[in-house]
Amino acid sequence: MKRLAASFATLALAAGAAGPLSAGGGDEPEVFAAVFELHDDQAEYDGYYCPPDPDENSICLGASILIQKGEVVRYLGAEPPVDAPMIRKARGGDVYGDYLRFRMITGHAVKRVLPGRFVAVLEPTDNGYIFVQWKEGLSHGRPCLPDFVVEHYGDRLDLSMGSEKTDGSVCF
Repeated sequence: MKRLAASFATLALAAGAAGPLSAGGGDEPEVFAAVFELHDDQAEYDGYYCPPDPDENSICLGASILIQKGEVVRYLGAEPPVDAPMIRKARGGDVYGDYLRFRMITGHAVKRVLPGRFVAVLEPTDNGYIFVQWKEGLSHGRPCLPDFVVEHYGDRLDLSMGSEKTDGSVCF
């Protein structure tokens, strides 16, 4: 659990470097729970990420940062306003139709994110993409947020439409 919390802190630092917009002007960026779908397209390489490490002798091979086309299938609770400027900036279109740009930290030397539907915590940013702070496949076809995600984001996510399970997870 502590390792996962450290991973969230790492992702928050990476998102902070990318210029997130804060909810209500606070320190925490505005986030939304959603089901989103990644398209079967080549990802755009956007650098690599190494978490901050106080040990100057540590070696980081770096995780790829990729931007991939996709779409939000549905929000799980609160959703950004339809005309939100940060969502408009993330929109694009090509011969196959409209899409949103999703930026995510992947694994070392990963060049493509497999397409599919995922439940995720998404952070719209002012840099022309939506940052995927956390994602996971659907659980038995249902979008569920595990207990550590619910605990980490707390009231920042509107989970009122979901049902809480005995293990602390919330499913929609």
